[in-house]
Amino acid sequence: MLEPMINELRQEAATTRRVLERVPGDKLSWKPHQKSMSLGQLALHVASIPSQVAGLAALEEFDASHANFDQPEAVSVEEILEVLDLSLRTAEDYVASLDEKKANASWRLSSRGKEVFTMPRA
Repeated sequence: MLEPMINELRQEAATTRRVLERVPGDKLSWKPHQKSMSLGQLALHVASIPSQVAGLAALEEFDASHANFDQPEAVSVEEILEVLDLSLRTAEDYVASLDEKKANASWRLSSRGKEVFTMPRA
């Protein structure tokens, strides 16, 4: 049951890598809008998504009101790709650690203590 999930993670990471490799290193501080994150911050955010999702899934519940949306600035495209590699390994390790009971356990998203929705982890 878990091997297809790991394979899908790897396929998505390969596609994400191709996109992130094309981020121009000399434009990491560019912002599409003054209120937006910079290109480097956005790329670093995309690179870290697999591990962030795994981290959230490992919890029984996540209260969105406690989320931190401060994204660090990327120094280089190499750093972004390293974060993607580490993020993928973290997500793979999490999925590989799941047993059937844990994979079928409920996960809850809440906001300020009020449940938004509940779903299985895997």
